[in-house]
Amino acid sequence: MTVTFEVSDGAERPTWVDDGGGLAWHVKAVIGYWRHPDLGRYRFVPGHRAEAQRWHLTVVGPLPGRPSLIGEQEVVLRTFGEGMSWYMDLG
Repeated sequence: MTVTFEVSDGAERPTWVDDGGGLAWHVKAVIGYWRHPDLGRYRFVPGHRAEAQRWHLTVVGPLPGRPSLIGEQEVVLRTFGEGMSWYMDLG
């Protein structure tokens, strides 16, 4: 999952989400955001993955199970370490 960010009014926010397999979603709205309180010194504990960031979004693009149809849906993007891969869950 690739997430494209844009800086607007001094704040960074996601604008596009691409699954790397030909499907992409445009971010229509940011519903919520959470960041690990110690992200600057974030470290992995062997055998344990903790969430680093979470974005709750409204996106427009292919619908789950029917990628030929375009629609709006809520999703949650998560990453488990700074600079690591993003994972998308349906809202």
